[in-house]
Amino acid sequence: MKEEIQEWVLENNLDPIQTTILVDRPGKTVAKVETTSGNLVLKAPLDPREVAANDRLAAVGLPVSRIVARRDRYLLMEWIDGERLSSASPPGAQLQAGRLLRQVHDLGGGPPYKGNAT
Repeated sequence: MKEEIQEWVLENNLDPIQTTILVDRPGKTVAKVETTSGNLVLKAPLDPREVAANDRLAAVGLPVSRIVARRDRYLLMEWIDGERLSSASPPGAQLQAGRLLRQVHDLGGGPPYKGNAT
């Protein structure tokens, strides 16, 4: 799988240095791809709902990963470094996360998760 990912990244004019598979199970692959121009996350299969949600959040100014490429069965996005949020996180970080989540909820619309009635 790593070779297939690196080949696809090369086809998108990026120079991969290292690929780390983060999730590999039937129907879902997620990999961190380090390139000479920065770190990216690759997801397969491409889910048009994720692309639409990402575009919608970006349109209202919420901080989301920029989509670098989407083609065939792959979605390639910029990697955003960060720390996991927990009850031990600084209160300011928790408040900021809550504010961002409130903005997402204020957009309305149904969640695009499996099992959601359509």
